[in-house]
Parts: sequence; C-alpha cells; structure tokens
Amino acid sequence: MTNEELMEQINKAVTGTSTGGLLSAQQTAEFLDLVVDQTPVLSEMRVETGIAKSLDVDAIEFGEPIIIAGVEGTAPDDADVVAPSMPRLTLTPTEITANVDISYSWLRQNILKDKGEDAINAAIAKRVGMDLLNLMFNGDTSLAATTRTNKALRIRDGIIKRALADASVIDHVIAASPSWGGSGGELSEGLSLLPKQYRDDRSALFHLLSVTNLDQFEDEIADRQTSAADNVLFGTQAVSMHKRVKIVSPFGFSDNNLITTPKRNIVAGFGREMQFYKFQNHRKRVLEITLVVDLDFGYVVPGALVLGSKA
Repeated sequence: MTNEELMEQINKAVTGTSTGGLLSAQQTAEFLDLVVDQTPVLSEMRVETGIAKSLDVDAIEFGEPIIIAGVEGTAPDDADVVAPSMPRLTLTPTEITANVDISYSWLRQNILKDKGEDAINAAIAKRVGMDLLNLMFNGDTSLAATTRTNKALRIRDGIIKRALADASVIDHVIAASPSWGGSGGELSEGLSLLPKQYRDDRSALFHLLSVTNLDQFEDEIADRQTSAADNVLFGTQAVSMHKRVKIVSPFGFSDNNLITTPKRNIVAGFGREMQFYKFQNHRKRVLEITLVVDLDFGYVVPGALVLGSKA
C-alpha cells in the first residue's frame, strides 16, 4: 500500500466523511445495525433506537381471568370489573464513550485496499456490542475503578444487580454445584417458576446463562449414549434450545446467575444522536477515534423474570 493509498483509507475510515463528527441519522442507524449484526444476542431482545431524552416502555398485564357470565340488561358488579396492571420501564440513555488509537503501520499492514472503513467499523462494532452486553447484565456502580473491565461496568447498574434488589422479581436458588438438564435441572426449575401465562408460549422465551454453564449443560448431554450426545461431541451446532425455549449466552454473563424471561421483557435503548470523531495525528502516526453513544437498558415486567442465583 502506497502512502497515498494509506491516507485515502484513513480519510475513509469509520465514518466515510472527511471531518468526522456527528453522524447522520442514516449513518447512526447503519452503525447500530452493524452492532446488532456483530452481536447476535441483541437480536434476541427488544432494541429501541432514536430516543431523544427518555422513552416509556409499557406492558399490560392481567393476573386473573377477566370473563364472567353475561346477563342482558344487567351491568357487572364493581367487583367483576378488572383493572389491568401496567408495568412501565423508563429508558433514559446516558453517555458512554469509546476511545481508540489505530496506528498507521497497522492500517498499512492489515487493511486491504477499499476495505478500511468496513474492517474498522466491524471491529469497533463487535467490541462495542460485547462491552454493552457485559454492562447490561453485570454493571455495578459500586466497583472500584481498578481495571478496564471495572471502569466499563461502573457506568451504571446492570439488570442482574437491579433484579437482585427487586422484590417483584421471581427468585430461583441455584445449587452450588448445579446440574442444568433433566427434570431436576436448573433450566427446568427456572422455567417452572415462570407464571403459566408466560410459560405457555415457549417461542417467546429465552434462558440467559453464561457460556461456562452452557458448556456444562452440553457436557451433561454429551455423557448420554444418544445421537444428541454425538451431535454435541462431533457436530458444529451449539445446544440452542431447552424444552423449546431458546438458550442465549450473552458476552460476560455471570456464571452465578440464570435468567428465564420473555425475550421482549429485556430492553436496550439507544439515544438518537451517536457521534464519531476522528483526528489524523500525523506526528504520532495514529488515527484517533472517539465514539459517543447513549444507552439505557432494563426489564419491563419484574413478575415475568426469573432470576437464578447460586447458593
């Protein structure tokens, strides 16, 4: 790659503009789509974009039957008129930044001609997606800022910490040395604790567990003398279902926890304005990239979320 070609790639990198700065609405949507594409777990949950300041995510719930026998000319008694509960999650995205230096020598050696923008966008989107998932579930504002991981997780409290403090969330005690499959396994236990009105529609649910615990579940399956065991040992597909419920392993998800809930109950919300800034620092011979994104997350209906925690 010549110096001219290198500078052309630097100018095109990340935003495709000559000055960087605030992305257009189309560029923001494209980058968020890329984050979701690079982070398939996000496609399994509800993702809201374009939030100006805040967004109310509402649900409507009926905990009891609402039908009665009708009598013509007679209004129902007050006791037979049902008012639904209307849980609400208010998303108020807050600012998160990512700061990256990419050396000219790395660009020269690793970026193919006309592929600089795509390669850098994909790499940043993948890492951003991983970090956002880790924050969504494991965030803890009380952590000391002693490591890069802690600095990322200190941004705001994650879903697990919030759910632990929420009396309306359904608690599930996981054994210190758990088994995951079978009728007495933790996945079945978590599913059984979910209210029937949610449990009936298995396609709408997912189990969220760490990749370590998923490995243990697959080991349990692999120990059986069945074709399913052979598929785990020698096949290319991960175990992705349990009793017709999707199994998902978000990046960084805690080994000590298990969540069973409707997919749409978990929500990630992105602010309307995303910013990419770049600065060509020729003296240091680096491309300086700064990403600014607004994010909030949570769950809508606490009574539809089963949180498993190890004893």
